[in-house]
Amino acid sequence: MSRAIELSPDSPTAYFNRGLVHSELRDWRASLSDLRRAQELGPDEPVYASTLCLQMAVTGNPEGGLPYCDRAAAAGPEGRARDVRGLALALLGRAEDAVADFEAFLAWVEASPNDECRSRYGSTTRSWTEALKRGEDPFDPAAVEELRARPALPGTAPC
Repeated sequence: MSRAIELSPDSPTAYFNRGLVHSELRDWRASLSDLRRAQELGPDEPVYASTLCLQMAVTGNPEGGLPYCDRAAAAGPEGRARDVRGLALALLGRAEDAVADFEAFLAWVEASPNDECRSRYGSTTRSWTEALKRGEDPFDPAAVEELRARPALPGTAPC
């Protein structure tokens, strides 16, 4: 990825992918730096904003990530980015707002024609929603770290 950036220093995709690799290596500082750069170079791409928000939230700065989540949610109002914003809101102690976003995401997932999408995301997000409604916090530090931004092969996302 670093070589790709050398060859094409204005490529948001190269920075984004390198940021995901740094995340997998748990190099949070480098990951955030690259994800920020991808978002700067591709400000209209909701995936960059949503992923930056996610990474900021799971590394202890959900408040700083929230504007990026808002940007991603506005770009895709159907619900795709609402799970990440729900996480940031939950980590900020805004359970009611988090539940609203998780429920919007669940409605989007349930409308998906893809069974894998529903099975992969539905039960987990539903359990978070129910826990928050009961006044519980479903996000212990280990669970939060597992939610970090991760690399995936193109076309392998179930939704």
